[in-house]
Amino acid sequence: MGIDWIDMFNLWSVPFDTLCNQVSAVSRPCFAEARAQLQAEHPAVFDDSLGHCKKTKVKLFLKPNAKPVFCSKRPVPFNTIPLVDAELTRLQSLGIIAPIDFSEWAAPIVAVRKPNGKVRICADYSTGLNEALEANHYPLPTPEEIFAQLNESTIFSIIDLSDAYLQVEVDEESKKLLTINTHRGLFQFNRLAPGVKSAPGTFQRLVDSMIADIPGVRSFLGDAIIFERTWEEHKASLDKLLQRLGENGFRVKLEKCHFFQTEIRYQILRIRIQRSFKPSPLFRHPPMFPKFDRSWEPLISTADSCATSMNFVILSTNYSRRIRSGSGIPFANGLLSNSSKSCSPICC
Repeated sequence: MGIDWIDMFNLWSVPFDTLCNQVSAVSRPCFAEARAQLQAEHPAVFDDSLGHCKKTKVKLFLKPNAKPVFCSKRPVPFNTIPLVDAELTRLQSLGIIAPIDFSEWAAPIVAVRKPNGKVRICADYSTGLNEALEANHYPLPTPEEIFAQLNESTIFSIIDLSDAYLQVEVDEESKKLLTINTHRGLFQFNRLAPGVKSAPGTFQRLVDSMIADIPGVRSFLGDAIIFERTWEEHKASLDKLLQRLGENGFRVKLEKCHFFQTEIRYQILRIRIQRSFKPSPLFRHPPMFPKFDRSWEPLISTADSCATSMNFVILSTNYSRRIRSGSGIPFANGLLSNSSKSCSPICC
């Protein structure tokens, strides 16, 4: 703000913090209000119950001459039995699994302890079923394919489907293949179970067909990213995606969703809008920095280190430029001092 404007509005006696607080108070509630509006407009999508896809059932295909494989149950540690029992009861109450008396197929289970102290029950289908199943060759999107569409986007949202695979039912014949053998007997999965060889391609095809006509939306398995240039375009795409999820019976995990962000983490990568760049003080040799093309915006930047050196890379989301250069642009690298060699991988 120039002196002329301060004189015009008679702001010399107004504390600067007051102006900053007023600007902050006007801009921040906009995002919170929009998020609350989304929850009010799509209550079913944000419901805590497990979703159930209404449009289709998944079918698993066996290879010709495939022979059934029946595996015995694995022993469960004594102190883990109550946790496994509680999880089996929960899955049965949700209709995810159902007890059966006989099956030609059976896979053992693995109980994985979660951070909250409970366990996740995973079927080990590598014991025979996966080898007998036909693979689903539907391609999963690569980071390059997703980044190619992020060019010039300024607002991002992430939608996380709650227990994504378990929201999709399998047909009656496929249920027989997904039998698990536990210390409480046999159970068959009624939903698409994690660990099935063909599950990723099957689920990706289902989600892609569901969102194909929605602009500014891409998915990777159970996560969807929404990206647009303007608030209005972003809100429209987000509304349409949530409406489509509701129509198909899907549910999202609210605590893992992020709305109307200028910086996000998508899978293992961090994406942000960066309008200017200043070399880090860590790099003490200015001649090492090549000329920087400021028209390459927005940017995706990352850094990593090993025992002796650090590399800093900038990727332009303008995919055509990236193809011409052949890869990301190594912006700077330098040797680490003894005190810096123990640093862990970072994202900037």
